[in-house]
Amino acid sequence: KCQSLAKAAGYNGTFKAWLSHSYDSPSNRFTHSTLPYVLVIGKTVAKNWNDLVDGTISQEINYTEKGELRDRYYVWTNTKYDGTTHETLGSCQGWTEDYWDSKIGYSSATNGFWTQGSNSLSCKLSASIYCFQQ
Repeated sequence: KCQSLAKAAGYNGTFKAWLSHSYDSPSNRFTHSTLPYVLVIGKTVAKNWNDLVDGTISQEINYTEKGELRDRYYVWTNTKYDGTTHETLGSCQGWTEDYWDSKIGYSSATNGFWTQGSNSLSCKLSASIYCFQQ
């Protein structure tokens, strides 16, 4: 999904979703970059991987791949702030079924709630995803 969204927006490179399930998470699937993580509008989210997964980020991740502001929306993650899986069964059955719930993040947060919010959301409902260039 992230790869096709990035391509449609005119970006080159490899893009991956910040999503976790029982046997996969960003902590083991992502490149642990030493470079900054930056929004498409140029604002820095984190200085590097270690900064991204330390419990806070510098900037809300609230812009789409097209640079459109999307403030205060839910984001599918099932991922703790350290990049590991939040709950074994909290990923809409591996992101393939809509009869479960999943842990979400909040696009308006800069604390750990950006990825590890306090709520779950029914997989039947709509939410966004975070995409990161690798």
